[in-house]
Amino acid sequence: MYELYTPGHGIITDSLILHGLLKILSWCEINKGEVIRQGDRFMILLDHELKCASETAEDLLEEVLILIKEYNKGDQDAIYVSNRLSKINHANINRPVLKNWLNAILYTSNRPLKLEFYKDADHILKFEKKHGSKTLPTLYLPLSGVHGKYSQEAKKVRENPYKICDTCFVVSNIGLIYGTYIIRIIKKQKINVYYTTLIPKDSIDIRDLYLLQRLTEGYYLPDRDEESAEISLISAPLVALSQGETIASIEKPHQIQVLSWALQLVNNFQRSLGLLMIDYKPLYEFIASIKLKIPSWPLFVTKCLVNVDGGEAVLTSISESLLFRGDIYSVSRRLASHIMSILKDDKRSKDLKDLCKIDVDEIIGSLYMIRGKDII
Repeated sequence: MYELYTPGHGIITDSLILHGLLKILSWCEINKGEVIRQGDRFMILLDHELKCASETAEDLLEEVLILIKEYNKGDQDAIYVSNRLSKINHANINRPVLKNWLNAILYTSNRPLKLEFYKDADHILKFEKKHGSKTLPTLYLPLSGVHGKYSQEAKKVRENPYKICDTCFVVSNIGLIYGTYIIRIIKKQKINVYYTTLIPKDSIDIRDLYLLQRLTEGYYLPDRDEESAEISLISAPLVALSQGETIASIEKPHQIQVLSWALQLVNNFQRSLGLLMIDYKPLYEFIASIKLKIPSWPLFVTKCLVNVDGGEAVLTSISESLLFRGDIYSVSRRLASHIMSILKDDKRSKDLKDLCKIDVDEIIGSLYMIRGKDII
């Protein structure tokens, strides 16, 4: 067996590094192995020794790197040409650091990719603290959730940027691009960004995680800049997983957890809105069931719930019902009331009203089914 360990930068960063490593492994056509959770870290067990070219990261991010160079030449629209580069832009809540962030991706991607670093469980001590922090890239807040502005040494917290090695930086960015779904909501002077990724609860075959990455490659921006609902952290996974495909061929969905975190920018003040780990199985079963009954479900979620004030309460109620056995009757009441308020509003478009004409009983029935109850 060949073992790789994520370094121990915290559950968020290690989850991103895990997904970055998985993308690299799939790029190198390695499809046999297992991921084992070890607290906030992960161990990847492979059947044979890892063999990837040192320029793998550069090849994987070729399109992104070309556009970063164009952006540096003054083409401000270059960051919108590629969905992958746009995703970095939308994941960032601190506009002034964008250029430094992109240049750090450019620099670290052109450096030799040293995946052998991850063979050592003491990665941080041997490959980061040993070399000091002055020349290492900054771990920006979206890549850590908490470490963006502070570092801790010898039980002392200092107002210094948290630094990581070149390999960890580029691999975590690959994990953000390919293994994390981004939702960015702007409401007047406030920006909220929600991040959702999938990790094993205990252990899982790497092929299942390869497959699940198809759920997290995208990002979502509501239509209305000024009035979009400010969704709760608990409902972010429901919104994220309702988009695109719903993967139903995972052998052990009960072994998967959803990791979500959120950041907020108000004027020039950044803060974390928290971190959440929940079970994947009830969300996936509910979404798969609803999509069969109501094919317009993804559009309904985004247009009628996220984009309309009051929809955030419906999303939270559904999520709490699925995850924490919240009151299903309150879901029915809130959902029906929200739909009626849209249908009765003369200012709403016909297209929006048509989208909201769904069968509430189908949604409530799916909730009862996932909860293991009979409809009375």
